[in-house]
Amino acid sequence: MFKTLIAFGCSFTYGDELLDPNIKPGEPCNSRYNDDYRNRHCYAGIVADHYGLNFVNTAFPGGSLESMRYALHWVTNNFDLSEAILVAGITQSHRNSYFDESLKGLPWNRFQHSTWLKENNNTEWHKLNRIWYKLCYSEDWKKFNLDVTVKYFDSTNALLIPVYKNEIDFHSKNKLDFILEDLLSESDFAPFGHPNESGHQKVANRLIEYIDNVKLL
Repeated sequence: MFKTLIAFGCSFTYGDELLDPNIKPGEPCNSRYNDDYRNRHCYAGIVADHYGLNFVNTAFPGGSLESMRYALHWVTNNFDLSEAILVAGITQSHRNSYFDESLKGLPWNRFQHSTWLKENNNTEWHKLNRIWYKLCYSEDWKKFNLDVTVKYFDSTNALLIPVYKNEIDFHSKNKLDFILEDLLSESDFAPFGHPNESGHQKVANRLIEYIDNVKLL
């Protein structure tokens, strides 16, 4: 019997820009005071509530396929997967992340993400990112990165949601039959390009429809 829904992904699954209207002015979306509101209004949290499941959101803004794989590694060592539904928002395959042992916050997010290392800065992480992209980045790596991620999540029967349009297509026995971005209209986005409350509700409704159709619950 399923008890928990666990989500994986980047800012779209995390619920970036979902901000409690009653929170103290100036608090950012990733404030701990906003966690409850954000997790209740992101699409995976809405689905969990619909079915009366506990909810764990391992998605993170700027997250990559690599950091999603690490989150899945952490989950497999801390949860009974026979009691969990896994939902993975498959993010952009060009992203990269670097494991940072010094990070002591969320146990599933131990990375410096390339998405946040783009500006002209001379920290060691920024230097590493520039060197990595210069020497290692290629189309073959992107395809490999995606293929490894899909196969790892397929081993757990996770539901896979393609998040972005114009990304490399992939095949999976558990790939959902829609792209997250395609469900949304202009009014479903917050100012900085992430789904707002209505956008997350649309995705949740489509995911619930899928789960009911395949009789997963």
